Amino acid sequence: MSSMSSFENVRLKDRLEKDIERIISRVKELDGIEGIILTGSYGRDEGSYSVKGGRVQPLNDYDLILVTKNGDSIVEQLREISDDLAQELGIDFVDLAPMHPDYFASVPLTIYYYELKHGSRVLEGDKSILDRMPCFRPENIPLWEGVRLLFNRMAGLLGGFLQERRRSLSEQEYLYMRNQLVKAGVACGDALVLSYGKYHHLYRHRRQVFGQLVEEGTLEFLPKEGQRLLDESYDHKLKPVANYDRDLWQWLAELLPHYRSIFLHLLGAYTNTHSEQLWQAVEAFLLFQPIPSEDSIRTKMKRWGRALTQGKPSYLIDTAPKDRAYAALPLVLLNCPVFRFEPTETNKAQDILRSLSFPISPAQRDDRWSLWEALRRGSFDAWDSLCH
Repeated sequence: MSSMSSFENVRLKDRLEKDIERIISRVKELDGIEGIILTGSYGRDEGSYSVKGGRVQPLNDYDLILVTKNGDSIVEQLREISDDLAQELGIDFVDLAPMHPDYFASVPLTIYYYELKHGSRVLEGDKSILDRMPCFRPENIPLWEGVRLLFNRMAGLLGGFLQERRRSLSEQEYLYMRNQLVKAGVACGDALVLSYGKYHHLYRHRRQVFGQLVEEGTLEFLPKEGQRLLDESYDHKLKPVANYDRDLWQWLAELLPHYRSIFLHLLGAYTNTHSEQLWQAVEAFLLFQPIPSEDSIRTKMKRWGRALTQGKPSYLIDTAPKDRAYAALPLVLLNCPVFRFEPTETNKAQDILRSLSFPISPAQRDDRWSLWEALRRGSFDAWDSLCH
């Protein structure tokens, strides 16, 4: 089996064009679609394919924005069409996201909208619609975007390792799980590039910037092995090569210590607090985030007092459920038994998940792997319901 980046030969272009034509034809079955925009890897001409026996297979999801004023009324239809297309085209996901035409001019500065403006292709409708978006500058992208990227890729890893540890994987399962590892490594590099105000919508450019930061000695806290793993992740993303002999759990074990150090580095910069203890950094994050309640300070203080006398941890008081769902992810992923297992941190993960109504039963605590598997499922489900 060989693999290559997209658009390297006619077969790859033909496959993309046929898939996009099919997606457009299904989307046009809906009323009120004013435009269709191809975004994500394929919108940037960075999507990848594998080639096996002359058959071309996409390795990335298809991401499309549908310009429409009827977004709320077609959500269920979009979900059905998306599932049908993914099965028909033989890929993991076809993401069809509705967006009101008036919203383009007022979108916030996030990684998503920065890449939408600079790295997308209008397939149908007003060709100038992306010009309505603000002229974002990479140095103005908030640091929170880098932190959130790391959180989300943690969820991808936790959701990707769904299979039993010792069970042999099908080719499709292997590719999916490997893709999550590649995305996680790339996210580490991307978050660091963003933190220095040098984000770019193209992977290949971000890889160059990451290499420059390494050469300049800016990333001294990251060991050479970590630098190599991140550069290798960019290489896999841009020029994927299937290697079915590589053990995924070993790959995860190699990546996690560097993921941890980068996460702590960025989270400390975001909260302006620095700790080598993961649970202290997570507490600082929860206490740093805006309090969602509109209650008066007096009411909040009374609630804090009652909660503290009942033994409720301070980091679970008046914190948004979404932030708690994010906070559980590193406490679970970075305590995967292939890497490390710290009872203090897993206990805090259980506290957070219990507060979100995802409790861990006593029967699930028989051994480290049973407990971690229960935490993995709970933390991913909490993220999926509150953050995704």
